Amino acid sequence: MRAAADRFEKLDGEEQVQAALGVIDLVAQYRTRLSERTLSNTETSIWIYFRSDREPGDAEYQRLTNRMREYATRAAAAKDIDGELYFLDFMGIGLAFDQRLGHARLLHRRAAEYGKLDSSAARSARVSLEIYGRDLLEQGRYAEVARALDDTFAELEAAGIRNDNWELQLRYAEALTLVRRDEESDRVFDELLAMMEAPRYSDGQRQFANNQISYYRNVAGRFAAAEGPGRIAMTESERLDGRDDIGTQKSRYNFALALLGQGKAEEALPYFEEALPLQLAVERGSNRYDAKTDTIILLTTLARARAQVKGREEDGLVAAIDAADRLRAKRDAGLASNDANPAVAALAKAVARGTRRNPQSGAFDMVMFAGWAARGGKTGALNPAFLAAQDLTLTDAGDAINEAAARAIAGTGPLGELVRQRQDAAQAVVSLTQRYRDQSLGRDEAKAAALRAERDAAAARLAPLDARIAAEFPDYATLVAPKAVDVATVQALLDADEAVLMLLPSEGHHYAFAISRTAALWHRVDDGAAPIAADVARLKCRIDEATCSLPDYNALLDAEARGDKSAIDERYPRYDRAAAWRLYRQLVAPVAAALPEKGRIYTVASGPVAGLPLAALVASAPAGDPESGAEADLAATDWLA
Repeated sequence: MRAAADRFEKLDGEEQVQAALGVIDLVAQYRTRLSERTLSNTETSIWIYFRSDREPGDAEYQRLTNRMREYATRAAAAKDIDGELYFLDFMGIGLAFDQRLGHARLLHRRAAEYGKLDSSAARSARVSLEIYGRDLLEQGRYAEVARALDDTFAELEAAGIRNDNWELQLRYAEALTLVRRDEESDRVFDELLAMMEAPRYSDGQRQFANNQISYYRNVAGRFAAAEGPGRIAMTESERLDGRDDIGTQKSRYNFALALLGQGKAEEALPYFEEALPLQLAVERGSNRYDAKTDTIILLTTLARARAQVKGREEDGLVAAIDAADRLRAKRDAGLASNDANPAVAALAKAVARGTRRNPQSGAFDMVMFAGWAARGGKTGALNPAFLAAQDLTLTDAGDAINEAAARAIAGTGPLGELVRQRQDAAQAVVSLTQRYRDQSLGRDEAKAAALRAERDAAAARLAPLDARIAAEFPDYATLVAPKAVDVATVQALLDADEAVLMLLPSEGHHYAFAISRTAALWHRVDDGAAPIAADVARLKCRIDEATCSLPDYNALLDAEARGDKSAIDERYPRYDRAAAWRLYRQLVAPVAAALPEKGRIYTVASGPVAGLPLAALVASAPAGDPESGAEADLAATDWLA
C-alpha cells in the first residue's frame, strides 16, 4: 500500500491519474485489513499530491471520485455499511466546491439511516458541514446553510445524540441569525455558551464565540442584542492579546458597530478612529486579500460614524471617498486579471448574478450618505456622490438596465444574436444553479446530478460566446459597462438643451441627480425608498393590472366605483394622479432647476423607479378627484411628458 502511494506521489499527468485509481482499487480490496492510520495517510496523500494545477471537480478529479462512488454503490448493494460510508467520505474533497455541502448532507443522512451517527464518517460530515457552511454564509447563501443544518441537528436529536462540535453549533446559530429566526438562534447561541463553560474550552475560544455572536447579530441588524457579547469579546481580547492586537481591534469594531447601529455615533467613533492606523499598518505589511477588504469595510464604517457626529461630517466624506477609491482599484484589478480557465470565469460571473450584492459596495452608498451630511462644506460633495451613484448602478442595481441596454446596443445583426445567446445562457445558468442547490440538499440524488449536468452544459456555452464577442466586437464591452464619469465630463458632453436625470435608492433613502451643461443639483428623500417604491407599484398597477398586489388592486376597484363611468374607463384602469404628483415632487421637483424646460432629458433610473416611465408623472397638483377617469380631468392634467 505504501509503495503504491509513494509511486503515485512521484508521477504526473495521465500516469498519476492511473496510479491514483490503482491506489483506490487497493484500498477497496484491503480496506478491512488496513489500519486507520494507513487509511488516513493514504487519503491525505491522494488529495495533497494530486497535482495543484487541477481543479476539484474537473474531469480528472471526477475520474477519481467516480471510482470511489462506484465502490460506495457496490458496498451499499452488499450491505457493507462501513464501506459505503468510508468511500462517500473519501470522495468529498475531490468534488467541486458547489457540490460539497450537498454531499456532506448525503453522507450524514446515510449515517443517520444506518444508526451510525457516532462513526468517523458522520463526524467527518459534520466537520464538512461546518467548513462549507461558513463559506456559504460569507457568500450570502444563508437559507441553504440553515436548511442543511436544520436537517443535521434534527437527525442528531432523533438519534438522542448531543452535538459536541462547538464550531458546528456556532455555524448553526449564525445561519439562524441571518435568516432571522431570532428566538431559535438565541437558544442555539445560549446552548453554545453553556457547552463552552466546560474546562476543555479555552478563554480564547469563548472570546471568539462571543465575538461571532456580536458580529452576526450586527449583520442581521440586531444591534442591541449584539452589544452585550461584543463587550465581553472586546474586554477578553484586550486581556488576552493586548489593545494593539488587530484581533482585539476587530472585537472593538464589532462592539462599536453595535453602538453605532443604536444611534450612538459619538460613543462609537473613537473605536473606529483607534482601529484605522492599526488596520492600515496590517495592510501595508500583508499581501492578504482580506487585509485590503477589511480596510475598505473599516473606512466605510468610520465614514458612517463621522457623518453622524456634528462637526465631523466632512471627515466622514473623506473616509468614504477613500473607501470607494480603494474598492474601485480592487474591482479594476480583478477585471484586468486573466483567469486561467475562461469557462470557470464565465460560470462564476453568471452565477454571481444570482446571489446577493457585494457588501463592500456599501462604500459607494456611504459616499452618498456622508456626502449628503457634508453638503455645503468646503469639500465638494456632489461630484463624488454622483460618481458613487454611477458605480452602484453599474455594479449592483443596474444589472437589468444593462441587460436591456446591451440588447438595444447590439441590435438585430450578428452582435445582437451573440448577445441574446449569451444572456439566455447566463440566465439558464442562474436558474439551474439555484434549482441544483435546492435539490442537492434533498434525497433525490439522481435529480440533483441531472440538474448539475444540465447547468454545466449551459455554462459550457458561455465562455465561447464571451470569446467571440470580445474578438469580433471589441468595443462592445465598453459600451455596455462604461466607467463612471464626473460631473464636468458629463456637462462637456451635453448640448445646451440637454440634461441627465439619475434616480436611485440607497440604504433606505432615495437620491436624485440632475446635470445640465451649466448646472448640477442633487437631492435626497430621507427614508424615501420604501414609500417611493410603494407609489411606483401603485402606478404600475394602474398601467398594467397584471402587476397589482391585492391591496393595490382593491384600491383600484375603490377608485373605479367612484363617479360616473367614462369612455376611457371602458378600456383603461383609473390612474392615480395624486401618487404621480407625489413622485414628481419627491424625485424631480427638487432638481428641476437644472433641467431644461424644453429639450432632451436622459434618464438613468435604478430600483423600482426603473420600471415606471417618467412621462407618467404629473408636474402639478391635479384638480378634483385625482383618480377620476373623466376625459376632461385627464386632459387638464399637467403630465410630465
